[in-house]
Amino acid sequence: MLRSFLSVASRRGLAVPASRGYAEVVSEKLKLTFASPYDVVFKNADVDAVNVASPAGRFGIQPNHVPIISELTPGTVLVTRGTDVQKYFVSSGILSVHPGSICHISAIEAIPVENLDKVSAVQGLDQANRDLAAARTDAEKSLAQIAIDVNQAVIAAIDGTGF
Repeated sequence: MLRSFLSVASRRGLAVPASRGYAEVVSEKLKLTFASPYDVVFKNADVDAVNVASPAGRFGIQPNHVPIISELTPGTVLVTRGTDVQKYFVSSGILSVHPGSICHISAIEAIPVENLDKVSAVQGLDQANRDLAAARTDAEKSLAQIAIDVNQAVIAAIDGTGF
């Protein structure tokens, strides 16, 4: 089915997805741009790997990863450069990987894990649980659940269990 589509598409002059061949030059580093509305964490930086949280679970990106676009869920983004691993908490965002080992992360919030406050996160989680119990509308329930998810992810990031 796919083969017949590609054959028809190429005869009609339609764009046909490129395929990866064995003779391609492979990149040894991933070019990472990682930003939030408030800060540029990395700009076209050479890194070895990135690990993120998504709705389907955690996954890693290394040089020559297939192109992908993924939603990011609250959790830790790990950026590996040699033996150094930098950890950032993101509340949500988008990750895209492009041909040529180019990775972009756009996050609503990007905070170094060492700057997070566990006491505030625990208090926020307690309040969110009270808000959920008192919620009457679907909108109130949704907002409370988002606060629960984010605070739980902050606590997991601080405890080192969020990845």
